[in-house]
Amino acid sequence: MPDMQPPARRPAFVSVGQTTIDTVIIEGKNPRVQVGGSAYIPARIWADYGVAVGLVSCLGSDLETSALAMPNLDLRGVRRSAGLSTAIELHYSDQQLVGLRVTPGVSEELSVSQVPADYFNADLFYASPAPMEFLLELTALTQRSGIPFAFSPKEDFPAITHPEMKRLMSRCKFCFVNEKELSLVSEKSSLDASI
Repeated sequence: MPDMQPPARRPAFVSVGQTTIDTVIIEGKNPRVQVGGSAYIPARIWADYGVAVGLVSCLGSDLETSALAMPNLDLRGVRRSAGLSTAIELHYSDQQLVGLRVTPGVSEELSVSQVPADYFNADLFYASPAPMEFLLELTALTQRSGIPFAFSPKEDFPAITHPEMKRLMSRCKFCFVNEKELSLVSEKSSLDASI
């Protein structure tokens, strides 16, 4: 259970999605295990720069909430569950990602009910992959509250032609993608064609 003390100041940004246990394997080096995740990493970066950030994520019994604690990072939206944390294994060769394996975990249990009410006073919600039903419910709430929603879909999300993905994207003010994800979102075969 996260520390339920009120934050020193309201979160300006709320980062929503996965906090993971990442195993990074770089050819010729020993594997490195670290806390990662497409919601936790941006939250940590913003907090490092002095921005008040709220994190909404689920951790398994193999990861303590205290491992995430740092100044400017509000963890009241983090929930621990009895299962295992989502795990990601990344393989690199010649500075290129050559393998990616995601082992689903308790990130699939994200619920709008775990979002503290005062997070809906934030200036921006940023979300990474999470259960589609959760994202649709959350974007409906942020839309009603007039809070811009930014989304970073990642490669494992459905193409833009999927009806639920279209609905989700229509509610986003910003969408952050890399060149590979851009082709999935835009249905273009090259970066030049997508731009």
